[in-house]
Amino acid sequence: MKRNEEFTGECTDLSDQGYGVLRHKGEVVFVPGLLPQEKARIRVILAKKSFAIGRIMERLTDSPDRVKALCPVFGKCGGCALQDLEYQSQLAWKTDWMRRKFPGIEVRDTLGMKDPYNYRNKAQFPVQVTGEGEVITGFYRPNSHTIVDTDTCL
Repeated sequence: MKRNEEFTGECTDLSDQGYGVLRHKGEVVFVPGLLPQEKARIRVILAKKSFAIGRIMERLTDSPDRVKALCPVFGKCGGCALQDLEYQSQLAWKTDWMRRKFPGIEVRDTLGMKDPYNYRNKAQFPVQVTGEGEVITGFYRPNSHTIVDTDTCL
């Protein structure tokens, strides 16, 4: 696979970071924002020996478990990878992932919450003073040190 190569594929799984997983030409491609059962036109943005990272150019089908994320900065900040996956499906994926990771060990179903919002186990809020003297806080954009300015986190 080469950088900027485009292809159409279907997501079959999620990685431990919540990226869609698919195969193209026998190689694994990780695609942020793609959910299982979704087909999309993908562009390779990073090609390594054993895997690639892709970007969605056009989503052709939606997962039956796709929901509208409630957070106004979802997809811009790097905080919540699966907020667009229906909550019960998130719990099922976490259980399945643990069972695959630890075969032979009993893994019980993941316990959910009544309200899965407004809770974080850990949060770091970077602060920056802009060139105009404005102070902004928020979360980092994925894979960068650019702050997504926000005053709330669902």
